[in-house]
Amino acid sequence: DSSFREDLCVAWRENAFQWIAANRADLVILANIYPTESQRNPGLQSSSLETYRNGIRRTLLRLAQNKVPVVLIRDSPHEDFNIPDCLARSARTNLFPRESCRMAAHDALHPEFFEADRNAAVGLPNVSVLDLSSEFCPGRYCDVERSGLVLYRDHQHFTRSYSLTLAAYVEPVMERILGR
Repeated sequence: DSSFREDLCVAWRENAFQWIAANRADLVILANIYPTESQRNPGLQSSSLETYRNGIRRTLLRLAQNKVPVVLIRDSPHEDFNIPDCLARSARTNLFPRESCRMAAHDALHPEFFEADRNAAVGLPNVSVLDLSSEFCPGRYCDVERSGLVLYRDHQHFTRSYSLTLAAYVEPVMERILGR
């Protein structure tokens, strides 16, 4: 039931706001998953983008009240298929070439939602936007495997091994924000 899920999300978000205020968090890292339905149903795109942007803006404004630095991280590229399964299938048979597992960068990165994130953060000095997309998608396609390392454990979550390689890109940003 979607209304039950929405109620849970609202309650969770409110508890998170209260915890952040009560514990004087040093930093809040905010990440989302961009909805892929907007690409499949362009008629809903502009209203869903506006709703999305307004929701992010309300969240960022609420966090700004606590004067806590916020890092808004661009969603990682994701697909509608299980990437390790696709790679395994391509290893078993020539009918599924490895290239069939890769993701077109434009589709996987959802640039319209990232633009909504950036617009939501405009004018909020406590908010930094972190975009690692060039690390995931160095060209027209997003990597799903690199030097024998599988990057995904499903259709959107990175493997622990790959996540650890991202520290070199994330750590300097966090240190700058925290003034270290």
